[in-house]
Amino acid sequence: MVGGSYQNLGKDKSNEILSVTEDALLANITLHPLDIRNHLTLAQVGQLQAMVNNDVRYLSTSQMYLEKALALSQHRQQIIYSLANIDAQLGQVDVAESLLNGTISDNPRLRKVIGGWPIFIRLPERWIRL
Repeated sequence: MVGGSYQNLGKDKSNEILSVTEDALLANITLHPLDIRNHLTLAQVGQLQAMVNNDVRYLSTSQMYLEKALALSQHRQQIIYSLANIDAQLGQVDVAESLLNGTISDNPRLRKVIGGWPIFIRLPERWIRL
């Protein structure tokens, strides 16, 4: 069920697959509570549920799983970028900007890699400079 292929399956079948996937991942978290990959995948399931059902409330669930993953691995950029994206989609642009700025603060070498040039990122409401 990658990208738009849920349209071929239909809403009901897609939701059934996503529900089974979610249940399996939640069971896996019970067995392996520190494995953030389960949280990351659950966040992706929430994003797909939001798309399939055209309902942004599922993004709040994605946000919750990403926040749990971030609590387990505070400086992992993959989590921070994903969470900033969800925050921005939910209209929490200031929170997203703060998270993204934190990645620069956490890794000052990043500025050297890009040669000291400013980094600009487009969020739904505005451009931000990191």
